[in-house]
Amino acid sequence: MSKEEFLGILKNGLNDFPEGELSDILFYYKDYFDLATEQGKNYDEIVNELGDPYDVVRKYRYNKENPILSPSIVVSDSSDNQQVSRNFKSKNNYEKNSYIYKKKNNHSSNLIFSLLIIALSFILLGPSILGIAGVIGSIFLAVIVSSFSLSVAGTITLIGKVVHGIGLTILPEFIVDFPNSVLAFSVLGSIFLFIFSVLLLYYFIKLLIHWSKKFFNWSSRKIKGER
Repeated sequence: MSKEEFLGILKNGLNDFPEGELSDILFYYKDYFDLATEQGKNYDEIVNELGDPYDVVRKYRYNKENPILSPSIVVSDSSDNQQVSRNFKSKNNYEKNSYIYKKKNNHSSNLIFSLLIIALSFILLGPSILGIAGVIGSIFLAVIVSSFSLSVAGTITLIGKVVHGIGLTILPEFIVDFPNSVLAFSVLGSIFLFIFSVLLLYYFIKLLIHWSKKFFNWSSRKIKGER
């Protein structure tokens, strides 16, 4: 049995273990294979020392379900291999602790770097995005207010012309001279423009909220992933 097959059996058999615990177990046995190979042993000899991988999986699962037992790295119970296991553990524990320490340092560095990137994004891009959103929002509001005002003014003018000249004295003469059909189409156009502008503003705000949620979700996943 090769090293890859041995580790593959462990990985598949313990795939429901916490990621950190599974990584430590696989690291231990991978390192055991590497060191034993450097000592001139072949894979069959190493597997005999470690024991059948399926038995190793069963022992890990048994220890998991019975936490009163020591959750140390599982090796073969053969008395011929106990001394080999003890010698290896003393060396491997130091290397494993060093590996975990480096891994934690890397995670801390990545977390700090991610926080800096997110903070710089807020500082550099925040004002620009808010400015662009403010300009577009102001344009929409101006169009909405203008179209609403034109709709109201056109409706009043049209009603005034139809109902015996009510209120026509306060309107400019060139507006009063417009045909009723032109005023009617102008009012309809203003109403449609008002409705269309309101819909555009609604979807623009909805899009901004959607992008903001995606950014915050990405930031949260990035920070949690580096912890």
